[in-house]
Amino acid sequence: MREEEREGRKEGREREKGQRKREEGENEIEQAAARQRPAQQGPRDEGRPLPVSMINRARHVSVGHVRP
Repeated sequence: MREEEREGRKEGREREKGQRKREEGENEIEQAAARQRPAQQGPRDEGRPLPVSMINRARHVSVGHVRP
């Protein structure tokens, strides 16, 4: 009985290893594809409000540095 449980666990571990290796391979493919894509220009605005820290920081910037 215990040997059967051990075998089942061993097979499960081997399956997980194979799954992890597949995922790592997919990640490498995605990273290679990302390297070939042109870099995105500028930050993406997803409609989120600015954090308070950024608003407070902007108050201290002189007018000459503010972008239109």
